[in-house]
Amino acid sequence: MRRAGTMGGWALQAAVAVLCLAVWTAPAVGSCFDLDTSFKLQNIDRWGDGLVVRDIAAGASGDPVWVLFEQGTLVGLAADREAGFRLLAILRVDPGATCVAVDGQAVAVGGPGAQLDVFAWEDPRLPAHAGRLVLPGPIADLDGGYGIVAACGEAGLVRVILAGGVPEVAGSTAEAAPALAVAVVPVTGKVYAGTGGRELVRFRADTAGGFLRDARLSVPGVPRSIAWALKPDAWGSLRTELALPLDDGRLRLLRDLNRSIDDLGFAPVPAACRGAAVLQDAVVALGDDGTLAILSPPLDSTLAMAVMDRLDAEPGRCLAVHDDALLLGTFRRGLLLAVLPEGASSPAPEGSFAAGGNAAAVAGDVLALAGDRLTIVDLAGEVPAIRGTADLPEPSEGIALGDGLACVADYNSGLVVYAVPDAGDPVAVGQLLFGSPAWKVVLVGTTALVGAGTSLEAVDLSDPAAPQLVATRSMAAVAQDMVLVGNTLWVAHFGLERYDVSDPAAPVNLGTTTVGGRPYRLAAGGGVLVAMVNVGLTVIDVANPASPVALSYYRMPTDMYARAVGMSGRAVWAAAGNGSLLHLRLDDGVLHGPVVVTDVGPMILRLVPRADQLLAVRWADTFMLAVDCAALRPPGLPLQLVQTPAAAFLLWPTDAAGGAEVCVFRDGGADPAAETPLACSGAGFYADVTTDLHCYRVAYRDAWGVWSPPSNEVCRKSTPSAVPTEPATGLTAAPNPFNPGTELRFTLSAPGRVTLAVHDLTGRRIAVLVDGRLNEGGHAVAWQGRDTAGRTVASGVYVARLVTAEGTTTRRLTLLR
Repeated sequence: MRRAGTMGGWALQAAVAVLCLAVWTAPAVGSCFDLDTSFKLQNIDRWGDGLVVRDIAAGASGDPVWVLFEQGTLVGLAADREAGFRLLAILRVDPGATCVAVDGQAVAVGGPGAQLDVFAWEDPRLPAHAGRLVLPGPIADLDGGYGIVAACGEAGLVRVILAGGVPEVAGSTAEAAPALAVAVVPVTGKVYAGTGGRELVRFRADTAGGFLRDARLSVPGVPRSIAWALKPDAWGSLRTELALPLDDGRLRLLRDLNRSIDDLGFAPVPAACRGAAVLQDAVVALGDDGTLAILSPPLDSTLAMAVMDRLDAEPGRCLAVHDDALLLGTFRRGLLLAVLPEGASSPAPEGSFAAGGNAAAVAGDVLALAGDRLTIVDLAGEVPAIRGTADLPEPSEGIALGDGLACVADYNSGLVVYAVPDAGDPVAVGQLLFGSPAWKVVLVGTTALVGAGTSLEAVDLSDPAAPQLVATRSMAAVAQDMVLVGNTLWVAHFGLERYDVSDPAAPVNLGTTTVGGRPYRLAAGGGVLVAMVNVGLTVIDVANPASPVALSYYRMPTDMYARAVGMSGRAVWAAAGNGSLLHLRLDDGVLHGPVVVTDVGPMILRLVPRADQLLAVRWADTFMLAVDCAALRPPGLPLQLVQTPAAAFLLWPTDAAGGAEVCVFRDGGADPAAETPLACSGAGFYADVTTDLHCYRVAYRDAWGVWSPPSNEVCRKSTPSAVPTEPATGLTAAPNPFNPGTELRFTLSAPGRVTLAVHDLTGRRIAVLVDGRLNEGGHAVAWQGRDTAGRTVASGVYVARLVTAEGTTTRRLTLLR
């Protein structure tokens, strides 16, 4: 369950603090790169001084946060990362209430015992008591999103819905008994129950109103609560990650793989875990001693922790995530809102520095660039800093970084070894000439493997001041690129030549593989090589070095031939000749895409994935690009329903899908790929001409053929609203719905000043049609679906607002493009 905490006090207090929690994030399934970042909790706002928080219900984005206090008070708050908390409503509930959950425009309070009270609203400032139920067993936990689902001990799970505005039991299951914790994931249609039998049981939502069990996993303790988050994996699919605080104080991490639940093990919390929240790149654990710990995969160590004493010396009770803020319920300091860092909305140039070249290498926080000069760049700070430079004897095509060393393949000057100090310029300490120009170099321990002409030279650098040639192997052609994968060195020339370098001082030739063209650049990851071949990219399975297999060839789009390639996990990046940076997805050996990410300009020679950045190296300069893989996946669409007695009009924004056709799903599940759409349209709307009661979602496929997440679900009501009658003031619109224009008519009984404007549903003024004095009598004003600047507005519902001396009148307008 998305746990939240109770609040105290009736005064809104503002306190600003900054708490920096340094986090090191190791490789995680589905991550873009190995992150090296930090969480910064900022703008900490507090509400409810003196009250004890018992539970928090954080609904959907933009919805109110409902906080249950120990004193029998339920408070609705608007929580904003900049403005802090704003009080919406205060309700008196039973002082014995223990838990709270939100489902749409309803909030349920559980306890004492089996008692469940439900409040509903159209305006969150005016919630009304919808009714009270006594469930089959005492309520241990609640969650919403599929009605209100209650964990009722030996009675199992019970689902409650609002039928005609009154709560009623819609289904139940005793298969999870005794049910002590529950979490509902509406997007996937799955319900998780933690039991006193030390199990996590997964159910699928049954359209008949109940639950269908489809997985069960033993856990070494009784779950106290269940926290979850949906995360995209490397293939773009959504996976549910779960965190279970157990009764023995440990925190268990799980991942739902649809067919099974993967046990990720225990997170090492610094104190007995009271609650947890799952973020996109980390897990936040709240200890019984007031310690807040930030952990990240592989979760084998506590990455960072902050004692709650720093937040007003008050231990925490529970926590939840709402939008991009962390909500912390405390014992006697009410509710704290701590702002989390904003992620990059899309890969965009983060900075650049005037250093570049033909080759680049990264080791930790150090970047080395080789061209006419050797440049050492410190990447540890927020702004890259050039640590030092050294002139090279000749333009270089290859560089490798080791422990305090930079090895440069410097053409006719052979291999030049530089000492790289922590500060100051690199200093040449050793050199070794070969019979042919040195093109490429790879460092394996203290051995440099150099591609010099058509030879592979192994050089011992045990004494960097006196490099020693220890082996020479003949190659079929001059090396265009070299990359190390495990103990195998791959060399690109007219084919792919490979060497076993388990003993780098004695390389063993394993043969040459042809890949349908001449490979120029190589990138490696996940047991495959991606090679630039001709005007495209070839994927080679190198898991078995003795028998590599070319899996597929991807021809780049016209005018987008690749100049550089980089790879991290299943993400492949290509710099195109026209200056575009492209992102491709590797799935089962096949590249899908590309998606054009941004324009970085022409002549990118190298792409170096590092942490959450991509380094794009040109001859004269280097760009740093912040990368957020999640932003490269198709976003979901918001869906609106306009209902008449004869049809359901479904509306969505046409620009958000990037020109793709949007498909409508009726009474479907959470996986668009598994459903048959009712219809697909690029018009931004669809009319389902039926009087039957149905629920709808929409989704679309991106450029890779990957489905976006399904939209929010909208449902027809049991009593369709009638077509609104004309108000006495006489403001009419015809036609309505309309496309592209409508005519607004009204009558004035006397001359006077008139304002007629069109607003969207948030109240924002779209267009002013009349603003001045008019004579008495009838008037007609046309609106052609354009804003004040003359731009066409999207399909949707708008409001015409007429202000006269006689009063204010509004009329709903439905634009269907």
